Amino acid sequence: MRTRLLSLLLVAAMVGCGKDPAPPPPNPAPAPAPWRVDVYPFAVGKAAVLEEALQFAEEHAGVRYHAAESVPVMWERIQAGGKANSAALVQLMAGQAKRLKPEDRVLAVIGVSDRDIGTPGSEAVCFASSKEDHAGVLSWYLLTNETLGLPADDLTLGRRAGKQLVILTARLLGLPKCASRTCILAEPKGLPDLDAMSGDRCASCRAAWEKAAAR
Repeated sequence: MRTRLLSLLLVAAMVGCGKDPAPPPPNPAPAPAPWRVDVYPFAVGKAAVLEEALQFAEEHAGVRYHAAESVPVMWERIQAGGKANSAALVQLMAGQAKRLKPEDRVLAVIGVSDRDIGTPGSEAVCFASSKEDHAGVLSWYLLTNETLGLPADDLTLGRRAGKQLVILTARLLGLPKCASRTCILAEPKGLPDLDAMSGDRCASCRAAWEKAAAR
């Protein structure tokens, strides 16, 4: 019995020697990097406000808002009448955008500042942008509680700036102003309206955002 069993094992071993080993399973294709928005601070005085703005925007827009290294700004050349020239800041961001590659998967490049931006003699603005360059600049100068005659509140200011980051990103993606009153892309008028909105996009704007990002 033992001799027969050894013979069977020997035959099985000889048969197995003639077979090629099974090929290893193919490696899965690496997942693409997540989309992101690069945010460059311009002499921002309160880092906590910027951190809250980035976190709020990321939670409500579904993309990463990456705090990039600050770039030098020659304020003495672009500031007049107490205002920093928004067009010059946008061009500075456009230069940063041109250094990016498609594989970086950056939707937009945005500079943020707590300074008044615009042109001398004009009303202050919250943001300016160049859709062609996917570049813009956001100021939270007008978003502070002091504008309403209220005590300063950095948490509220950060959330307001976060909502404006979402709105500005949508404009840089070419999305129009939304007709829905509850959608953040409706661009609320004034701080009370901005505070009342959750910061969320409606289903239609969310789908349009994803379609624009995939182009």
